Amino acid sequence: MIGIKLTFSSRYLSQHSISQKKGTIIELVDRAFFLSNPKFHQKILEFVIKVLLENDYPLDFIFDIIQEKIKSLVNKKTLIQTNVRTSDSIDKNNEKNGLIYSPIY
Repeated sequence: MIGIKLTFSSRYLSQHSISQKKGTIIELVDRAFFLSNPKFHQKILEFVIKVLLENDYPLDFIFDIIQEKIKSLVNKKTLIQTNVRTSDSIDKNNEKNGLIYSPIY
């Protein structure tokens, strides 16, 4: 079982606009990935989907937004890894020239 705060009401009103529903799903997915250990990600995503379905969110809408968000997270991770490799090679080249390079994030 995953840990849930006692104050969690599991109510996400379905009469909100589409953009608010999308934001709710994105926020829940962000919390699932950024605030938990990777070994719990699947259980937490299943819980998020269950709660959203109980609040009358359409299943295909839930999956579309989750898929979009996960792709975004994977792309960001790939970009960060690429930037680290690029900055490492720039650092090595600049060390030869006596230059100091400080990446800004």
